[in-house]
Amino acid sequence: MARQLFLVCLASLFGGFLSPAPAADLSKIDRSISKEPTYQTKAPKYCLLVFGVDANYRVWLVLDGDTLYVDRNGNGDLTEPGKSTKVESPNSDPANFSPITIFGPDGKTEEKLNFALYGWFDYRDGKDTPQISPSVSVWWKGRWFGAWGDETGPCVWGTRPKDAPILHIDGPLQMGFEIPAESALQWKGAGQFELSVGVGTKGLGKGAFVHLSYAKNAIPEDVYPSAVLEFPNKSPGATPVRIQTVLKHRC
Repeated sequence: MARQLFLVCLASLFGGFLSPAPAADLSKIDRSISKEPTYQTKAPKYCLLVFGVDANYRVWLVLDGDTLYVDRNGNGDLTEPGKSTKVESPNSDPANFSPITIFGPDGKTEEKLNFALYGWFDYRDGKDTPQISPSVSVWWKGRWFGAWGDETGPCVWGTRPKDAPILHIDGPLQMGFEIPAESALQWKGAGQFELSVGVGTKGLGKGAFVHLSYAKNAIPEDVYPSAVLEFPNKSPGATPVRIQTVLKHRC
């Protein structure tokens, strides 16, 4: 059997756990910012967070050198005081930025956002390489969400607001990949493969998958997805080989 993965199809066994509500049409979301600061760099990087099934609450992120602007209250004004955080580990890669508090739609409920940048040295030196990978994690309504990429690669932030990826936090859940395709399926030898998948919400743009952490029983321990893998047959033109398995291991 060829080792190359031809098709991966995830069939959910989650029953009513995965939200039946349809996802909002992210392509119709207005990606404009009402007020922006004067940036240090010539090419700041943009990303938009949207929250809830309807994606009505929105928080802009703009990476500008060693500063990350965060629209903490979702009003579209990045010039207000307290709406930025700085890198706190400039001599390490990844570089971690100081955690920052964001607010819920009521303007009072406090949540926490963390940001790290892999490939920091390349980014700092003005290089545009595949190693540059932003990582966003948010505590929201008692659950932890993380976004760092999917099967297509790292999340790529836009050079303009209208090109910004949209990360959908606390949206309708589905199975998906949170790491590049070449790493998602690993050959372990002796006829064994290791498949890495996650539960989360697909966003808009390259690498825009938001993973839901399994902490605090966010996903019941007795709930498992099944995976159907299809491989090309070793005989050209023959029926592909299909394998179905239940995924029980959690990392």
